[in-house]
Amino acid sequence: MNQHTLPLTIPHVAEEAARKWSNEPALLENGEEWSFSELWRRGRESASAFLAAGIGKGDRIAIWAPNSREWIVIALGILTAGAAVVPLNTRLKGREAGDILRRANVRMLFTVDDFLDTDYPALIAGEALPDLTQIVLIGNELEGFLAGGKGADDPTIDDAMAALSPEDISDIMFTSGTTGAPKGVLTTHSRIVPMFRHWVEVMGLAEGERYLIINPFFHSFGFKAGWVAALIAGAVIIPMPSFDVAGVIERIEQDKVNFLPGPPTIYQSLLAAKAMQDFDTSSLRGAATGAATVPPELIRRMREELNLVDTVTAYGMTECSTITACRIGDPRRPDRTKLRQGNPGTGSHDCGTRWHRGRTMQYRRNMGAWLCCDAGLSG
Repeated sequence: MNQHTLPLTIPHVAEEAARKWSNEPALLENGEEWSFSELWRRGRESASAFLAAGIGKGDRIAIWAPNSREWIVIALGILTAGAAVVPLNTRLKGREAGDILRRANVRMLFTVDDFLDTDYPALIAGEALPDLTQIVLIGNELEGFLAGGKGADDPTIDDAMAALSPEDISDIMFTSGTTGAPKGVLTTHSRIVPMFRHWVEVMGLAEGERYLIINPFFHSFGFKAGWVAALIAGAVIIPMPSFDVAGVIERIEQDKVNFLPGPPTIYQSLLAAKAMQDFDTSSLRGAATGAATVPPELIRRMREELNLVDTVTAYGMTECSTITACRIGDPRRPDRTKLRQGNPGTGSHDCGTRWHRGRTMQYRRNMGAWLCCDAGLSG
């Protein structure tokens, strides 16, 4: 996708991917493969169902479920109808989820009743949710909901697409609440599309690469830097509901995974498993890590033992997704600390170098804070 002719919104990204890569594989789950055309066709079917249900601009629809192809289809339908996605953390308790559903004025909730031994609808059974009109169980009731639409050829879908604007709210993602009550962050399509086009370039994510997405879709790392980035790049989405070492190894070997982002714990677990019993990592190429301290020794071992030769680290936050990232090819010397160019739309800019702890460091002023990125920990 040309940087100067970026799709306007996330649904336009999916539409262009279907036009550009039509019959190429877009998604692989449980041995079943969908092409980009098939994924977009199902996204349009979902949009028709939402439009038939009276969903449109200004509405908020929540998804409280693990990573799956259905999650993406539901999200594409919501966004195409002009509404905003409200992703809910699958670890939330009923009171916490109820608070978010109330404050976001959520009209519909798509969820499951059999993940992590949890019946999610039961958790919020006692919550007062005046705006919530319908709960749809993804496993049992989604097909029935989709049948309420007129299918992928419904002309109202094209009308809805034409009415979409880059400044429409795409999602309301809530912070973790570390310093108080979780805050709902309203993000527009105009922030996501250019930012993650740039992210794709920084990560070297390429057309046809197989991208195992362990990071949850309710988080920017799994949603925006996950399946949205894959659609931008033309990469193959391999969703994984939750982290399981044996399961990850199986996916790597069977699906020939190329790109494997995640927090340091994932790689530490894989290294420990490989030390006990070797497994094939020849397909792996790249990783993006962060969200915790990343020791230089871990980066070295990821490159040498897991074949993740293109490993970089990135810094971000819910309020603005990715802020800054090191690039493939950055110097590997641990005594050199530098800040790489930030992503478009983050409001960050270069501010030169400073002397810190005996080293010259490049900093950037970003949204009122000084940020730095240590190439020795990442590049």
